[in-house]
Amino acid sequence: MIIYIFLMAIIILLIIYIMYLQKLHCDEIKTLYNKLGIETETIKESVKPSKVKNHIKKKMIEMEHSKGGE
Repeated sequence: MIIYIFLMAIIILLIIYIMYLQKLHCDEIKTLYNKLGIETETIKESVKPSKVKNHIKKKMIEMEHSKGGE
């Protein structure tokens, strides 16, 4: 019985840890989008992936041009 409780506690802690890692990863993605100038509210409204890709491509091109001008 003690082993069963111990295993259940380990499984619960593992699930909590995985949920924490997913939240951390989600926060990193939001900060990346904010750096690129994409609003997180529009992402929550499930913007088409092509629009997000096009916006990222535009930002990358702008960054390349600004580096080339220096």
